Amino acid sequence: MATAAPTAQFAGCADEETWATGARFFATQLNGVSMEITAVGIGDFDPQITVLDEEGQIFACNADAEEAAELNFFLPTLPEAEMAEGESEEESELRGGTAGPSEGSALVAFSVGAEERRTFEIIVTNENEGYGEFVLMIEGPSVFPAIDRDVYGLAVSAEQNMNEVPLGVYALNLRLPQNPLNPAVRLALGEGENFEQECRSSSSASLCDGDVTNLTGYTVQRAEDEAAIELLGNDSYLFVQLGGDEPSEFVVEVFASAANTTGPYALLFHTGTGVPNEAME
Repeated sequence: MATAAPTAQFAGCADEETWATGARFFATQLNGVSMEITAVGIGDFDPQITVLDEEGQIFACNADAEEAAELNFFLPTLPEAEMAEGESEEESELRGGTAGPSEGSALVAFSVGAEERRTFEIIVTNENEGYGEFVLMIEGPSVFPAIDRDVYGLAVSAEQNMNEVPLGVYALNLRLPQNPLNPAVRLALGEGENFEQECRSSSSASLCDGDVTNLTGYTVQRAEDEAAIELLGNDSYLFVQLGGDEPSEFVVEVFASAANTTGPYALLFHTGTGVPNEAME
């Protein structure tokens, strides 16, 4: 039976009325896995995570987690910080920005039994209200045979599209050298839509659709007293700029880029919430 971790269950739940203002993700067909889901805000965004079960009931939620307070990301799709006085653009070869560390970061953790097939909806809202960007990290699942693909969903509201929210999707191996996985990611709009992108390795433009930067040198750091995990070119990501005035749905697939690279991965989303309609008038 699936159970939420005691430190993450029902701690700082978002009000149900605010769910419609959040970003909505779906993790499907989970079984035999321990999940850890973390949200780190960018700037003034103070994330809350709400996990709903198949019946639409709150399964777990969290607003502030001490365990995630030191987590930070340096990624190419994140907004660049203003350069310090005297710093020139040429002094940094890697362009991008950071998210975290922040005491407002949120974390939920739970396990799903081996005999179960569970689907969860993950909603990220902003305690400070209004538009904002964040990084959502999902850890725990693994891909094994090369034909095995884990499927996730992302429901984009009309407000997110109208506000041209960014969407970066990363498939990362954060457990080298023990884990040999070369993770790949595919992003497609829902049924009937003509949009599909895939990235098998950020090391080569020929292996990724769209404008992708080699991830070598970018980092994920879990704690101040731990060395940062350096990403590699074998890690993958995709980036699209949302737009339009109608809601849309994306399918995200994570898989092994080669038959001999299997194991656990981290799936990251860099995106944001939309400005409510009345705020855009």
